[in-house]
Amino acid sequence: MGNQPTKQRIGNKTMAINHLQNNAGKDVCEKDTEMRRFVMEMKEAREQMNDNNETKFFNRFNLGEDSTRTSVNADQLLNVKYCPLCNETMKEYEEAPCRVCWRVYHEKCIRNHPNVHNADRIALFKAKTKIGWSCYKCSDLSKLLSTTERANLLEQFQKCDINKDKLVTFDEYLKFKYHMADEEGVELYPEDDHVFRMIFRHMDLDGDGTLDGWEFINHEAKMVLAKREKERLVSYLTEKEIQRARLLFEAHQGRGRGLPNELAVLIKLKSMIGKKAKMMRSRKNTAVSAVADVEDEEEDEEDEDAYMKDEEEIEEVKEENKELNKEEKVEIKDVNAKIDHE
Repeated sequence: MGNQPTKQRIGNKTMAINHLQNNAGKDVCEKDTEMRRFVMEMKEAREQMNDNNETKFFNRFNLGEDSTRTSVNADQLLNVKYCPLCNETMKEYEEAPCRVCWRVYHEKCIRNHPNVHNADRIALFKAKTKIGWSCYKCSDLSKLLSTTERANLLEQFQKCDINKDKLVTFDEYLKFKYHMADEEGVELYPEDDHVFRMIFRHMDLDGDGTLDGWEFINHEAKMVLAKREKERLVSYLTEKEIQRARLLFEAHQGRGRGLPNELAVLIKLKSMIGKKAKMMRSRKNTAVSAVADVEDEEEDEEDEDAYMKDEEEIEEVKEENKELNKEEKVEIKDVNAKIDHE
């Protein structure tokens, strides 16, 4: 009986130890679970922070935004020239650059392409001169007109084409002009026929003795554009034309002349108009084309020399202006001296 309390105490201790062990195991499991949860949250927070930092880094370069710049390839950076008609590269001796836009063509492509007017083929040799050559896209001045204006010019051509063969002879053109004069109440005389014949020759760019729709509309488009305000005409200039004008302006200013005055601009325009008139002159016929080529080459040399003559004229005008200014200053001094004396 004496051992009964001892056994009971031992049993109680054993139960207490088991209880402590069970509770301790639960605590360890809970702490382990909590630790794992904490580690996972830390990993997620670190990954989120890295993503935010990476986003901020790339946003510095606006990589996620649409760019207004156009992409370029290696060929563009190396300034490799491709013909717009065949998309093939070209050698320097094959180049036919346009003086109005940045396009550069193969001469053979221009001569053989069906969309190129014969007048553009004839003028192609000027691509190698300082005067330059306008490609078949830039030479079409009707593109600068409105849809209504182009429709009106097309209607005029159809009226002028009396026999409806899509070609206008000089007789048809003359009858059309007399008919238009009657409608407008303008009286024409036989001697006016000579003027109309000269105009017809200027319009006949390929020299075949007839006017097709392109030649007729292109010439009449010039007449329409000539009536527009100068400020509006300036808006038609291409990037290349503006760059050339800027270079001429800077060259004039860089020679110590200051801003170009009106007289200097008029002299330069007179020279340019003279060259343009020569370019518009058509060849008489295909039989003398070789002779015409030689004559045109000689004219090109004269045109190149004209640049220097224009510069000399401007210098002479400038010297005359200096002399006039000196005389005016002397007269002013004399007048001031008389006033002081009185």
